[in-house]
Amino acid sequence: MNKKIETGLLFVLLLLTACNGVEDLLNPKHPPELDERGVVVSQDQVMPRDTIMASIQATNPIEGPMQFEWHSDGGSFIPPADNDTVFWIAPLKGGLYHIWVIVSNDDGKKESPKKQINVISSSEPVVNILKPADGSYFVVTQQIEVQVSAEHENGVALVRLYVNDKLQAETDQQQNGVYRFNLTVNEDMVGKTVLKAEAVARNQLSGTGTDQITIFVGGIIPGGNEQ
Repeated sequence: MNKKIETGLLFVLLLLTACNGVEDLLNPKHPPELDERGVVVSQDQVMPRDTIMASIQATNPIEGPMQFEWHSDGGSFIPPADNDTVFWIAPLKGGLYHIWVIVSNDDGKKESPKKQINVISSSEPVVNILKPADGSYFVVTQQIEVQVSAEHENGVALVRLYVNDKLQAETDQQQNGVYRFNLTVNEDMVGKTVLKAEAVARNQLSGTGTDQITIFVGGIIPGGNEQ
């Protein structure tokens, strides 16, 4: 290449660089300012599927809105996740995970440091009785649909339903992680009755998890009055 052309290109490049520098001096950018604590969480050690709250304090040095873009390397955020405070659901598999956020305005963006969350490894399935609610009231002959959620990183082999510690039914059929049982209330359940769900992990020695609730049943007791 001709030396004069090379010199000319170099001069143009230097001129453009200088112009950008002058522009930055004349019109400085003011991205959001983040609190030095970074992301603050309600808990930094949780069990699988626990939900925690995460927040960031940010100040906008210019007029206008700020945008919040949350990220994690595992788990999931409960929508909407576009504000200064969000809720994060821990993954099923234990380990160390991180949450961070990018806050932006019309002048630029700022990324927070990553906040570490320890999800405790569990050899037991995570079990929750979704329905009926704890403390519900029923009467004899009434039909109850019992819904149980059960999860494990190896999968769930089956779920059992107990009534006052007596096995009533078991199933390996589920839809979206929910196992369903149909239960007819009988006279043996009059009064306070405990429903317990037990899930057995697949390919896991002694891998069982449980959840239980108490319901109340009214009915006719022989020799007595309606309870």
